[in-house]
Amino acid sequence: MKKRLIIFLMFAAALFASPAMAEGWWSPLQVSIWHPAQMVPDDWNIYGLRLNLLYGKNKNVWGFDLGFANTTENKVRGIQAGLINGSGDFGGIGLGGINSTRRVNGLQGGVFSVAEERLNGIQLSVVFNESPVVRGLQLNAPVFGNFAEDVVGAQISAGLTCNQAKTVRGIQASIVTNNVDQSIKGCQASIFYNFAERISGIQFGLFNYAKDLKGLQIGLANMEDDSTIPFMPLFRIGN
Repeated sequence: MKKRLIIFLMFAAALFASPAMAEGWWSPLQVSIWHPAQMVPDDWNIYGLRLNLLYGKNKNVWGFDLGFANTTENKVRGIQAGLINGSGDFGGIGLGGINSTRRVNGLQGGVFSVAEERLNGIQLSVVFNESPVVRGLQLNAPVFGNFAEDVVGAQISAGLTCNQAKTVRGIQASIVTNNVDQSIKGCQASIFYNFAERISGIQFGLFNYAKDLKGLQIGLANMEDDSTIPFMPLFRIGN
């Protein structure tokens, strides 16, 4: 029965494979052992299911991309699940041990989650999340934290981890520390320490530091470098 099914699927892939107008040759099925030992060539597109027993590679994948190591030259649109996931431009739900793509539109979750250029959506990880540009949510627990340059949305560290960004419009929340190198408009909340070069909003934690404060600090020790009274206990109002 299994042999008949495999033969049927291979026959269907050969029968329906045809030159697509914009994207080149395609197949509804790809089965790969270890690239280049795969059913159809790596410069074909897959519209349907790609099963990578060990390692597979194709130009684009629309549908389900499943296996040990999943890589594409350009795009993945759909669901991608494996120990290692890598694509140029990902849209959909990606779950794996190591996720590394150029751009993400959707959900990226795993042990490590990296978007090399931009995240539009949600990043989840056990060890760390990283993306230069974040439009959405980074959520990490419990090892290193969330790392970004420009955040519009939220960075949340649920374990003994940190949030790191250059600019934030939104929320940073962690148990240990939040750090913004340039400016934040919104809220920093942690049990231990908050740091911001400039903040317009609220800092809430045991220790709060800002060079320039326009808003409110609540904590045991509150510091503002540009103030004539740099240190205040319990709370500080800046303008």
